[in-house]
Amino acid sequence: MARARQTAGTVQRGNEERCRKSIENPMVTSLADDIEGEKAADYLYENVIPAYAFSTELPVKVLGAKYKWARGASPLQTRMKTSRQLSRATGTSN
Repeated sequence: MARARQTAGTVQRGNEERCRKSIENPMVTSLADDIEGEKAADYLYENVIPAYAFSTELPVKVLGAKYKWARGASPLQTRMKTSRQLSRATGTSN
């Protein structure tokens, strides 16, 4: 359990560091270990890090879905930002 818990703690600290630096890259984890890996995955999931025990394919699919969502959300965020700027410049509201 020590190694799985240590790994989970390291991942959690790394995620906190990313948040402090406003780095918004998606993160998922895959842990392959007996019951300890499952407990570590539960710990990470409770700390808002998608974690999957005994799986390598599912985390890859989740990361791919996050990437696709971010690619689609980026133009939407740009359009919303542009719309707000236009509203302020013209004195109108949306």
